[in-house]
Amino acid sequence: MTSEAWLYRHGESVSNAGEPTFTPWDICITDLGKQQAKNIAAQFSSPPDRVIVSGYLRTQQTARPLVSKFNLDCLHPMVNRVNLDPKSSAYLQKLPSRYQMWPVQEWTFLCPDRYFGTTQEERKVPVREYRNKRDPNLVDGFGAESFQQFLLRVGVFLLRIENEPGLSVVFTHGHFMRAILWLHQTKLDFRRVGVDEFDSYWDFFDKTEIPNGHKLVLPLL
Repeated sequence: MTSEAWLYRHGESVSNAGEPTFTPWDICITDLGKQQAKNIAAQFSSPPDRVIVSGYLRTQQTARPLVSKFNLDCLHPMVNRVNLDPKSSAYLQKLPSRYQMWPVQEWTFLCPDRYFGTTQEERKVPVREYRNKRDPNLVDGFGAESFQQFLLRVGVFLLRIENEPGLSVVFTHGHFMRAILWLHQTKLDFRRVGVDEFDSYWDFFDKTEIPNGHKLVLPLL
């Protein structure tokens, strides 16, 4: 069986709409984001082999219409067809779910605690200061991730997803999708990251728009 993945950026979030946010992981989607999520679900006439979300609320909310449409948040179909004894080993193993959480969350490079209750506009100055430091190994504080750590996470995802049979639908984030496109374009090794790669990525970021609800198909040609 061939392997294919459709990546979607989450629907518009309250942060995207300019409202203040408090932690990176509990940002919800707006009414427009909910409509974008419904539009994604409407593209499917049959269920994918798996739906993958990040640990961030906005991807889970965006996936909800698709997951609900095909009842994918239950256990593996085999479990539903067989009356298993709850004490049996087969029941306890809980055959693989078609709704899964992977580490495909957004790149949070600023320490969340220092920007509690701020908007994207208010974070522009610290974002520029972070970029100007040009340090791919910099961890800004608790809850933040260096550029090197982020790329390693993206690279491991790419290695893992190509071994998943059938169609995977992945609800993820803007930086994550840009990093995939950037790695494909530059042919760089995600395990070897320096200042030049840091600058190259941010230049690519500035030139590459990934709208909410945007679809990216893997493998890239």
